[in-house]
Amino acid sequence: MDGSHPAETPVPNRHIVSLSWWRTALDAVLALGGGFEAEAYIPYDIKDQKVRFETLDGQSFDNPEGAIHHRTERLEGIGDVELLGHYHRASWRFTAGLSFPSGRVEDNPYELGDLGIQHRHIQFGTGTFDPIARVAWSALPEPWGFDVSAGLRAPLYENRKGYRGSVTLDFSAGPRWAISERVSASARYTAQYQTRATWDGEPDENSGYFLQGIGLSAPIVLAEGVVLRPNALLILDVDVRSGADNFEMNWMAGLWLDVAFVPKGAPSQE
Repeated sequence: MDGSHPAETPVPNRHIVSLSWWRTALDAVLALGGGFEAEAYIPYDIKDQKVRFETLDGQSFDNPEGAIHHRTERLEGIGDVELLGHYHRASWRFTAGLSFPSGRVEDNPYELGDLGIQHRHIQFGTGTFDPIARVAWSALPEPWGFDVSAGLRAPLYENRKGYRGSVTLDFSAGPRWAISERVSASARYTAQYQTRATWDGEPDENSGYFLQGIGLSAPIVLAEGVVLRPNALLILDVDVRSGADNFEMNWMAGLWLDVAFVPKGAPSQE
């Protein structure tokens, strides 16, 4: 980002901002029978932002005014909780649900910035109840299989602070391979499209992109009902809606532990 807040002698400079995002989530799924499931997804996020300022020739620059917009700080809190329902039929899985506004939201940062008031662009949710839908198809690996998935999250209105989140569409497809009875692997092409968010009806310049990448996963069965799922997403390309060429995203990594609890005497679900 170029520029600084007005001063007696303005010095053109760049705001170089990096963000490390760590998420821990509790994901509980309850089998209801007849192919139906209920799911509660509760995320907790840690967002570690680091900021430095440079002049246009690459020299370090002390910019107190720039701290109004961006600061080195560590933020954490719960994200938007999701309650979902699933229906399985043959190789298909249909999902519908709602996200709840449990994550912290901020006041309009552009309005505050124009007034020279310290603000944040980082939020932990949309502040609205957002519909979620997904459809997935899977062919079990024998030893090869294939997965296809498409999803939508669509904020429909502004929150109490004038923010309306981006509509997000995602798609993934790729093969699975059963390496052994306990280990499998998958590779997927992944794409995600995000529309512009808005503040009081005006586009948020820090939103909107089309992302493409390759997702890798290697589930490992540790014991009956216990599966470890390491995964990674290698980002191949990010096309930012604002047209900026100074935004970079490299990779994401995750580790899930699935534990199945089956009450004694519970009927099996087909």
